[in-house]
Amino acid sequence: MASTRPKPPKGLGKPGRALWRSVMAGLEDGWELDEIETHLLHNACRIEDQAVALEDAVTKAGPVVTGSRGQVRPHPGVSEARQLRLAQERLLRPLDLCDPAQVRAREPLSTQRARKAVEARHAKSRKLAAVGGR
Repeated sequence: MASTRPKPPKGLGKPGRALWRSVMAGLEDGWELDEIETHLLHNACRIEDQAVALEDAVTKAGPVVTGSRGQVRPHPGVSEARQLRLAQERLLRPLDLCDPAQVRAREPLSTQRARKAVEARHAKSRKLAAVGGR
């Protein structure tokens, strides 16, 4: 049975709707976002619209602008877009939309070793408990 994915909320621009559709299309069958996750995604899509608009403005004007005293300075849209992208990442991170195997592959080697040690310790404890050793 194919589940119907929610349509993008009203008020989103083209980039925000594209992000919404991309996330919804990437969900596994039977996996739905709860109310909080949907709210986070909606805000991330609004940020997508804002960030793309700023990035377009920087592209048109160039990465540097002339300040009030004639000095050359970075376009303010550069840092604003960067801040929006960081906020967007923070909103999307709790959704945990990536494959757990990919997340583990990106973990530092020390974390992978620690995880294996914990899993081995728990496996040993379970075996002992199963045979009545503890």
